[in-house]
Amino acid sequence: MSIQTSDPVADLITRIRNAIAVGKTEIRVPTSKLKFAVAEKLQKINYIEKAELEKAEPREILHIVINNEGENARINEITKVSKPASTQALRKSLASNLVVVPCSFLRAKAS
Repeated sequence: MSIQTSDPVADLITRIRNAIAVGKTEIRVPTSKLKFAVAEKLQKINYIEKAELEKAEPREILHIVINNEGENARINEITKVSKPASTQALRKSLASNLVVVPCSFLRAKAS
């Protein structure tokens, strides 16, 4: 089942936040280039353990490991600051290899 969202970054952040709230250590979400880029940046700055793509039909699945079993999540709070119309600016910041978290687009607090 595919659910189309108007704001894929907010959807990803909500899924991560909800998973942390209920104690899950990993999530799987339908992928997009933007979601994968955000997840890679979160991994690069050590906010999540791992982000990888899994083969699936009709499109790949983004597998995010938030933290290892027995560890606390590294994120205490994660929020989206920008509006859906600012997605183009987020794409530009990702293309220029700026750190996405923390910045004006995402705000996260590490534990």
